[in-house]
Amino acid sequence: MGKIALLAEDVVDHIAAGEVVERPASALKELLENALDAGARRIRVDIGEDGTHLMVSDDGEGMDPDDAAICVLRHATSKLRRREDLASVATLGFRGEALAAIAAVSELEILTRPPGRAEGFRIRLAGGERLSAGPAAAPEGTTVWVRRLFFNTPARRRYLKSPAAERRACLETAARIALARPSVALEVAVAGQPRWVTPGDGDLRAAAGAVMGAREAQALLPVQGARGPARVWGLVSPPDLSRPTREHLWIFVNGRWVQDRTVSAAVVRAYESRLAKGRFPVAFLHLEMDPAWVDVNVHPAKLFVRFRDERLLFGLVASAVERALASAPTFALSPSVKPGDAPATKAWREGVAEGARSSRDPGAGVPVASEAQAPLWGAVRQGEGLGEQLRRLQVLGQLRDTYIVTRHPAGLLIVDQHVAHERMLYERLLAARRGSVAPAQALLHPLTVELGSTAAETLGAALPWLASLGVEMEPFGPRHYLVRSVPAVPGIARAISATEMAALLEELAARMLEGPEGMPAGDDTAPLAPWEERLLKHLACRSAVKAGTPLPLAVMEHLVRHLAETDNPYTCPHGRPVAVMVSVEELDRRFGRRTPLA
Repeated sequence: MGKIALLAEDVVDHIAAGEVVERPASALKELLENALDAGARRIRVDIGEDGTHLMVSDDGEGMDPDDAAICVLRHATSKLRRREDLASVATLGFRGEALAAIAAVSELEILTRPPGRAEGFRIRLAGGERLSAGPAAAPEGTTVWVRRLFFNTPARRRYLKSPAAERRACLETAARIALARPSVALEVAVAGQPRWVTPGDGDLRAAAGAVMGAREAQALLPVQGARGPARVWGLVSPPDLSRPTREHLWIFVNGRWVQDRTVSAAVVRAYESRLAKGRFPVAFLHLEMDPAWVDVNVHPAKLFVRFRDERLLFGLVASAVERALASAPTFALSPSVKPGDAPATKAWREGVAEGARSSRDPGAGVPVASEAQAPLWGAVRQGEGLGEQLRRLQVLGQLRDTYIVTRHPAGLLIVDQHVAHERMLYERLLAARRGSVAPAQALLHPLTVELGSTAAETLGAALPWLASLGVEMEPFGPRHYLVRSVPAVPGIARAISATEMAALLEELAARMLEGPEGMPAGDDTAPLAPWEERLLKHLACRSAVKAGTPLPLAVMEHLVRHLAETDNPYTCPHGRPVAVMVSVEELDRRFGRRTPLA
């Protein structure tokens, strides 16, 4: 008997279903695309607690009984008639093919009625087998219920992530559809609880505001450009609004969300000199072109595409984003206003001065410079502690409101004020994290923070850990949190704003999604998880005095001398140097002195 045999039909159905429906978000994507292709102007989505139950209702053209009965069969579609149609696909999917795949691994129910018909039609299936079909009362349009997804494929169900992770993936899918088609109103709920709704008025900024929050959406910059057969339009973030990953860099081609390295690389190139390493912009970019110029059939789920002329698109996107960034407003203090009188500057000065009053004795617990580190500071005599050196420094002044210039016996020691303050704040936050419960400082006016839907969904699991750090917050609506306290570290409570806190929480959510499931135990012996460490670094960086801030002499002296209290006074948490030494020998060499001064 031969080894090769034709697979049974039910096995073929399950394999085909796995190619299209990998997880609940995959099924939701297919259902939403079907609704859009049916001409829907309003769509409602309800995601079950664990993601394996879905409901998508639309006001599109609906289906008559004949179409509804055949749409759940394999290879049934309203999109293609000839082989040549594959070369210029203008729709999002092949309606019918996805429904058959979903029906093979779930309990599927479809209720539909086209405009003008007196009655609708209902069909129910389980595991690909038809259970019932017949007339039914129905509103115009189509409603699809998917229940018990993967009930008959336990191996695939076991590989699903946690219910929270599957819900987040579904919310992300719905957000992509909403931003791909801002002219369609999309309402999203989880277990019957509303999460967000887009107005459907064609305004991309309004759709972005519904998904990511109105505050950040208002800061986005418009992008416009055209070259040859292609046009690009959309929104990108100013340089001061960034993310730690590329996941908020969304590309849409002819109304379809795709992942494309060429377009993403063009966006990143435009920000090359504007963002720090490891930071990425927020972008919602739409590319429009003749369907014949793009092949959407290179991936089973159409997540990737192939362009006819990638070089043309790269140049178009890069130049359009660069023009948008060049037109971004710049913020500078008026010459008539003294920088030291700015409210933010006062907060920084008062916060640092508060630290000077509340910090411990600067002579206690002073670390000793190692042999490798000593040359940077130019030890006055062998064995002299670093704390002693720092206390002996004489602050001469401030350079460009950024660098603190001090006189050291070995030369000039130039301290970066932001980096020095960041190191101090980070180590205080780290000490608080390693305690069982960090002291919290209540905010006089609690901050109301608006987050993107994915971040808001993710952060629910982080609330106990944040409270142990001193950040006490509670849900305040589907996508809002009320922050009532921050860590009791001098300077942070005065400095942090709702915008800064939103950026911190978005960062935390992104790191949680990258890391393993679950939250840290919070004991002082557990090592920091990578995203925990990143969050503390980010909080210290955001809260530290900024470059370009004038400081009084007393505050500069405080910053320099209290570096001695840190475990590592040589670099900031990100590895940048705190200070640079310009030695007397270097000055002699620059001024051409052959004999050093006595």
